Amino acid sequence: MGEALLRAVMRGLFRLRVEGTETLPAAPFVICPNHASYFDAFVLAAALPHRHLRETYWAGWTGLLFATPLERLFSRAAQVIPIDPDRAVAAGIALGAAAIRRGKTLVWFPEGILSPDGSLQRFQPGIAAVLEARPVPIVPAYIGGTRAILAPGKRLPRLRRATVRFGRPLDAAAIAPGAIGRAHHQRVVDTIRAAVAALADAEGAAGQRRGSDLEGEPNVESPEKKSAPAPATAPQIVEIIGPLEAAALTGILATGATQAEVLVAFAHFSAADALDRRIAPPLDTAARRVFDILSTEFEPPEER
Repeated sequence: MGEALLRAVMRGLFRLRVEGTETLPAAPFVICPNHASYFDAFVLAAALPHRHLRETYWAGWTGLLFATPLERLFSRAAQVIPIDPDRAVAAGIALGAAAIRRGKTLVWFPEGILSPDGSLQRFQPGIAAVLEARPVPIVPAYIGGTRAILAPGKRLPRLRRATVRFGRPLDAAAIAPGAIGRAHHQRVVDTIRAAVAALADAEGAAGQRRGSDLEGEPNVESPEKKSAPAPATAPQIVEIIGPLEAAALTGILATGATQAEVLVAFAHFSAADALDRRIAPPLDTAARRVFDILSTEFEPPEER
């Protein structure tokens, strides 16, 4: 249910567009994406096919994901490997290598930190050290739009489009075969960075083409190109759970989510709020009222 809900939110609310999943190899392999927002991992998880996601481990900064007991519980459930770049670099590298030896997929953000301005930063050599013991395929990935969704320092996401573009796998064993030590590590991360940068450039060019196509279209509505009307957000829903959550649930229902999925989403959005403000009616009753309102106001588009 959690995976289905994540995909429904990302595709319905953030209009997630994914390219290149057909190039993903069989596990084990490493995915190396750019890192512009704390929203990146959620978008990437929604982009991965189910058969890959269930076998995926994530390298995560201890200062963010392991600081409290609740964060540690979440991280264990999400298969996050603790990475401490200040005190335990070797331990993080060893854990990443262990995941690969067990036949898992490993997501590793080679920049090491959030990009301060959204541009691609220098890649750190840690992933090269992970691959040194077991040179599995490396999949470069570019995640776009997440900085506009959740910029550093912001607490609430904005409704913007997200994209994920997977590149063709790189052969780790074939990168700088004659180099050793630091020179080898640097060649590996430089090669990965160049591949991610190429994906970023391709995404930028594709975005410009999409914009040009829209500008070139006549300003008339065509029956073939007419899109479904945006779902309305009923004032009653806003009174129950607030405007942001109302818009989110409306977007989820627009993807064809079932009543059970909407109720689960409502619980995620409103559980903390219910504890803080003790909203009435009870949570489950309020959720069903929300679903009834959305079902009445939103008519799904006809199948083509």
